[in-house]
Amino acid sequence: MSEVAVGYPRSDDPVIDAALARLADVADSDIDGVLTHADEVLTTLRSRLADLGG
Repeated sequence: MSEVAVGYPRSDDPVIDAALARLADVADSDIDGVLTHADEVLTTLRSRLADLGG
């Protein structure tokens, strides 16, 4: 991974980084939003790993 920028780690994969950015933008007090975007990050990571054959 690359350096941490704007409060979240960067992967240098634009799709993963976009999902991480959306998660980072959700207010900590918005539990439903955090869970929704965390699930999006998980789904995105799984999809990108599947693209690699992993």
